[in-house]
Parts: sequence; C-alpha cells; structure tokens
Amino acid sequence: MVGRPRSEPPTTAIQDAGRLTPASLSQAFSATDFTGDLKAIHVPVLVMHGEDDQIVPIHSSAIKSIKLLRSGTLKTYPGLPHGMCQTHPDLINSDLPAFIRS
Repeated sequence: MVGRPRSEPPTTAIQDAGRLTPASLSQAFSATDFTGDLKAIHVPVLVMHGEDDQIVPIHSSAIKSIKLLRSGTLKTYPGLPHGMCQTHPDLINSDLPAFIRS
C-alpha cells in the first residue's frame, strides 16, 4: 500500500497461496478436470491466450475450454507468452472493456 511502511518484503501470489511450489500448482492444474465447471457457466466468458505460451499451450487449454463454454469468446494474441497480462498490459486492458461492451 502506498504510504504504508513494510516490515517484510512483498510476497508473490504463489507464496501467499499456502506456500505451494510451482510444481505442485502445475500438477494440480494439469490433473484437474474443469469440463463440468466450464459447461455449467451461463454467462459470456472471454478466454484470452497468448499463442506463444510455453507454460500452458493454447491447444491444451484455451482451445479446449472455448469448445465447452456456452457463450465463450476466444481472443488469441500472436507471439505473446504466458504472463501476457504483465508483459503487455496496455493491449490486454484495451480488449477487456471491448468485450464487456459487446
């Protein structure tokens, strides 16, 4: 927070999530079947994915997810990596309001 002194260094989201290791998080995400959850969503959903994501390949995640959503829109980003929200925030942030308005 601005203006508030820190007594400890900031933590990452992974550290805040119960000190799970990246390997255990990856295992949990890759072994969990979200099919039923995705089919149960009844509101419009924007799926955004970088086409050069080397951590979560687009064909094993976004492409499969969009087929399960009743009202899904897939927005892909050529050449963008995993973490594109941090590496290209202006691009991502401009697409979100456009989806909401649609």
